[in-house]
Amino acid sequence: MSSDVSVDIMFHKPPVKGFFRLLVLDAIKEEPLHGYEIMKRIGDVLGGNPPSPGIVYPTLQFLENKGFVRSGKAGKRTIYSITEEGIRYLEENEDKLRCFMEKAGRMKIVKKMVPHDIFPLLEELASKYDRMTEEQRDEVKRAFWRLIQDLSRILGDVR
Repeated sequence: MSSDVSVDIMFHKPPVKGFFRLLVLDAIKEEPLHGYEIMKRIGDVLGGNPPSPGIVYPTLQFLENKGFVRSGKAGKRTIYSITEEGIRYLEENEDKLRCFMEKAGRMKIVKKMVPHDIFPLLEELASKYDRMTEEQRDEVKRAFWRLIQDLSRILGDVR
């Protein structure tokens, strides 16, 4: 997983573990929620698809083991609520969470301007890198430099 949170957000990857734990706690700080609702809220924050159950449920289990989350049954569903210890942990990490949320907000704005097809294309580009010739790699670099120059020109014209 990349250490650059904005890159993780751009490629629909979950943020680094510490931030993800904070996102889960933040999602349930106002009211107890079941797993699907937690996933949906985090997806809304990140401006993309909700994180997978394979990430959310182990994180909830970890947080429950730490005493930050309490689970209980509501019908057939398991509902998760934050504990006093979880609130304290969230408050202690408020600056980290705020910084992350600001980055996530900026990335949501960028994603509105960027054609959706770019993300799978970039992933495909990375997966085919080893099979590309040096000439093809250079051509890709030139295409990115043209994009950078065009965007810089546009941003320079924004007053």
